[in-house]
Amino acid sequence: MFKCSRSCNPVRYQRNNKNLNSIQCCTSKPYQKRNIQVLSRNTKAAFFDRDGVINVDYDYVAKIEELEFVKDVFLALQYVQSKEYDIFIITNQSGVARGFYKETDIQILHTHMDDQFKKKGIEINGYLYCPHHVDATVPEYSKDCNWRKPNPGMIEAIFSLNQYDKNECFLIGDRCSDIMAAKNAGIRGEKFVGGSLLSFVKEKF
Repeated sequence: MFKCSRSCNPVRYQRNNKNLNSIQCCTSKPYQKRNIQVLSRNTKAAFFDRDGVINVDYDYVAKIEELEFVKDVFLALQYVQSKEYDIFIITNQSGVARGFYKETDIQILHTHMDDQFKKKGIEINGYLYCPHHVDATVPEYSKDCNWRKPNPGMIEAIFSLNQYDKNECFLIGDRCSDIMAAKNAGIRGEKFVGGSLLSFVKEKF
């Protein structure tokens, strides 16, 4: 039985923290580099899709005023954290590629989300997103990207830190592409279809 135990404003963490790691993100052009920092504390990782799992999916959520958290999300994440999991939010954001919003909008929203989580004592260890899509209307984001789920790139980027035991990791998503990403990365994936996220987590893990 799989047991449950304990992206982004990581710049708030102390730079000299030995568990602070830099990950190179997917980029639009070979010469571009976009790095994020993630904080690794444990040997187990819990991956959560964003829209539809962490917040209500109203299609292309990118503004603070559009954000509505799903039922019991704070209790669910507190529970996962109490079981000594590092928590990562991974999300496809093709709205950037489609010209609906910009990467800076995503980053601002994630900073706001992080503030809300911190008020509840929840530490999100990293926020990873992919802005690409093969049918992009913004040319620089037209790319068949390994980070875009169902590809496993975002999960593999975290595993590149060589800290996590795949047998002790899981992903919760609301789409088949999320579950396929988990499978492609070699971890367990469970599909969330709504309701209380806390009840779902306790039932599945």
